[in-house]
Amino acid sequence: MLSIANIDPRLVGAVIFVFGLMIGSFLNVVIYRLPAEESIVWPGSHCPKCNRSLHAWENIPVLSWLFLRGRCHTCRSPISWRYPAIELLTGGLYWAVFAAFGFTAQTAFLLVFVSLLVAIFWIDFDTQYIFDQTTFPGVALGLLYSYFITHQFWQALAAALYAVAAVSLVYGLSWLILREEGIGGGDLTLVAMIGAWLGLKGMILALMLGVLFGALMGMVMVFVGYVRDRFWPPVALAFGSTLVFFTATEALYRFALPMTPRWEMHAAFGTFAALVGASLGYFYTRSTRDRDTEKPRIPFGPALVLGGMVSLFWGDALFTWYMTQMGPI
Repeated sequence: MLSIANIDPRLVGAVIFVFGLMIGSFLNVVIYRLPAEESIVWPGSHCPKCNRSLHAWENIPVLSWLFLRGRCHTCRSPISWRYPAIELLTGGLYWAVFAAFGFTAQTAFLLVFVSLLVAIFWIDFDTQYIFDQTTFPGVALGLLYSYFITHQFWQALAAALYAVAAVSLVYGLSWLILREEGIGGGDLTLVAMIGAWLGLKGMILALMLGVLFGALMGMVMVFVGYVRDRFWPPVALAFGSTLVFFTATEALYRFALPMTPRWEMHAAFGTFAALVGASLGYFYTRSTRDRDTEKPRIPFGPALVLGGMVSLFWGDALFTWYMTQMGPI
């Protein structure tokens, strides 16, 4: 009798990867239509330029884009590279979930979780908006997952509520002090969703990594704009400050602890030095340029999604490594 245990795991992984490609094709529809307030099920797939309905052979993930050379078969309008990229990304994530958690009920749930994260990432990246249609069902499904699969329902519920409280506090303080939104309401529900799926420990790690990734993404986006505008002083200040701070931190560490830092410490020093340099460059710009100029809008959702992904796949390993570095207390 044929059973799943007798099937080559590589074949199962390949099937799940192809299934992920198909779901990625559907996520492309969600990412495009949900912000436009269009139905995600009707009408069928069509060219957004000439509105011609696509044939079945034009809907094959990745292959159709390659065969059509990135253009509509009728009007020859360009088709964004993001369509096959999101399909490949989703397929890769599906395979990674299977490789990490096996052919289990947990994997089935987590495939839904990563699909929601992919959709949220790209929608927020495009629109700086996270829709309740993605996060509210995500919270509900996460609590079901925690109840039936991980059997840690109360921890997941506490994590979701803690996330709402913590992010609401940041929102309130930002509005009280800066008179502007420091974080969006969609980010609040996204953190709650991550907490419902990953529990308190996973949510805290995802939030910490999200802040780090968000700072790095913001730094890159801001300074790309400065370079594009040929506004060099803050760029020079940022890179100079980064170099000085990194050198000083390395020297202080070697003086205080006469030992060669491990590579993890070099990476940490470099990251914080870059953040310090970027902050100095940014504050210089805000103090010398017109304060009424529009500030760059940097979505936080994609950074939170990346933090959630890292926490899902490597959260336990990161916590184990951290506790090992801390040593006995």
